Amino acid sequence: VALVVGVVIMGGDMAGWFPPVHEGRIFWASAAFCCLLTMVFSGGRYFLGAWKQLQHRAANMDTLVALGTGAAWIASVLVIVDPGFIPGGRHHLYLDASVMILAFLQFGHALETRAKRTTSEAIGSLVKLRPRTAVVLRTAGAVTLPISLLRLGDRLRVKPGETVPNDGVIVEGRTTVDEAMLTGEPLAVVKTVGDTVTGGTMNRSGTFVLKVSRLGEETTLSRIIGMVKTAQLSKPPIGRLVDRIAAVFVPIVLGIA
Repeated sequence: VALVVGVVIMGGDMAGWFPPVHEGRIFWASAAFCCLLTMVFSGGRYFLGAWKQLQHRAANMDTLVALGTGAAWIASVLVIVDPGFIPGGRHHLYLDASVMILAFLQFGHALETRAKRTTSEAIGSLVKLRPRTAVVLRTAGAVTLPISLLRLGDRLRVKPGETVPNDGVIVEGRTTVDEAMLTGEPLAVVKTVGDTVTGGTMNRSGTFVLKVSRLGEETTLSRIIGMVKTAQLSKPPIGRLVDRIAAVFVPIVLGIA
């Protein structure tokens, strides 16, 4: 929305389709009102964020956005109301800037949202790799139990074509395991007694028995899921650096102005 409004105003003004300010004040007043609605719709969260920062006597990137777009819009309205209020101002309206800035910011926000959605899909794929049950060998025989009821030292039987239910060490049997979810390597890896296997990988050829070595959040798959979630929710270092710079930069610029 911000891009469409900004391009129309910018393109029309540069092409000479719109009247001068002193001859078309009603037209430009309507354009200013349209830009104001666009700013509320497309950039409301920036102004809200800037207001919250002001209440805490702080400043961040939202403050910069609110000041930049707000100043552009207010200066343009002053020129529309009184073209002589700012010397030479009748030739310099900044309504397009007030919405084009928001258009670029929202485009960046859309890319960020898309990246987070991709990350969420990756987390969902990882969660699907986690089996819900495992065949546990007891003295009385084999019993199927939920993964949450496993204990350290339990012995699990894994047949060909099954997903390895938990991290552990092979104590019986020989097989090949597809570890593509960990390494990206398409070829299965030979596993024998004493080798470690990771929960979520795929058993290909043989039946084996593993001894559980990790549980719950300590398993490799759980830690991978946790790291991906942390990466999705945390702000990157460059973002934190920009906020720290803005906290000093904004007050200095205001003071100079």
